[in-house]
Amino acid sequence: METLSIISRADSYGRGLAEATAAAFEDAGGVVNTIVYHDQNATEFSSEVTQVGKNSSDAIVGILFPSTGCGVLQAAFEQGTIETPWYLLMVFVVQI
Repeated sequence: METLSIISRADSYGRGLAEATAAAFEDAGGVVNTIVYHDQNATEFSSEVTQVGKNSSDAIVGILFPSTGCGVLQAAFEQGTIETPWYLLMVFVVQI
């Protein structure tokens, strides 16, 4: 895999993890084509998925929470972006 695109939440956690992922991938010799951030309260993600899928990256990394992850993947399925390999980090918050 030589190229990568990332989709993540537009909050400090999502931005930090996306930037760290991009830096590690680039340090290993890869190219990050794009990082797309989505609003953490969004319910529709077609424009973000279009952006992350337009560069023909070898893979897409999704840094997602359950509240938005299903919507992102639904948009990817509807647009055919799901045909690109996706690597997902689904963050679950559990109160104990």
